[in-house]
Amino acid sequence: MVESAFNGAIFLLLGLQLPSIIGVPLHQAGHDWWILVGYVAAISFALLLMRWIWLVLGVHGSLLRAHRQGKMSERPSPLLNLATTLAGIRGAVTLAGALSVPMLLNNGQPFPGRDMLVFLATGTILFTLVIGAVGLPVVLRHLPPHEESPTVREERLAREQACMAAMAKLTLSEEEMQRRDPEWVAMRQEVNGHLTQEYRNRIQLLDDGSGAAQSIELLREAPEVVSQRKLRYVMEIETRIECIHAERDFYYAERQAHRINDESLRSLVSELDMQEIAMRKRLIVACRAAGLTMTSTPSNH
Repeated sequence: MVESAFNGAIFLLLGLQLPSIIGVPLHQAGHDWWILVGYVAAISFALLLMRWIWLVLGVHGSLLRAHRQGKMSERPSPLLNLATTLAGIRGAVTLAGALSVPMLLNNGQPFPGRDMLVFLATGTILFTLVIGAVGLPVVLRHLPPHEESPTVREERLAREQACMAAMAKLTLSEEEMQRRDPEWVAMRQEVNGHLTQEYRNRIQLLDDGSGAAQSIELLREAPEVVSQRKLRYVMEIETRIECIHAERDFYYAERQAHRINDESLRSLVSELDMQEIAMRKRLIVACRAAGLTMTSTPSNH
């Protein structure tokens, strides 16, 4: 709030004094006005270059620190560094410092070089504003599309591969089917079929469309159908979390009625807490895959 008010006051002063700030030095320069413009351009490009170098060093420092800590980090696009460079130069503090220079000395003489100092500060502000207004949209149009971070991608692929490993484990071998009772085999196949379908739903949710996990049936489906399936999966997880809350409330009510003791309550609630933690992590992944935020899930509409 204070910073915005300060910047607004600075640019208000700049607008009020702009004719005299620019007119006096250019009039004094005469035919050599282009030298003053060259000074402004040189200072502006030097500021942009220093800002770009500072950003690059900061990025490399962050990457090095993440590497030492064993964390994955993504190197930003050079165009993103350029966009940040163009968007960051304003010079309001420089102009405030220039305007704070007294106009007169103690003997009443004009302060030497004050007009030139204010002109260079003002010219730098205007030059960087024009460069940002013209160059920033061009750079932003050529930025690569936003991609998931390496950490998120690594986690998503690990979840996908884990689902595939679980599906492979559900397949009964011929030896086991012959060794087991037929009734047991039928029941196990029914359970395996239900679990396999659940894992397939999770794989379809996690697949980004470029991996081998995407099935032919999924490729044939319309995008609207895939989107609706993802939304239903999000709603299913939310419903399960609501059911967990209902179970927890019931256990607390049972304890209040003295039908269960504290030890039983802790054991039961701890089990529900573990389930809710797992469900909430799945909900985050499901919302990300469905293009939703935690505040725009189906239950909130």
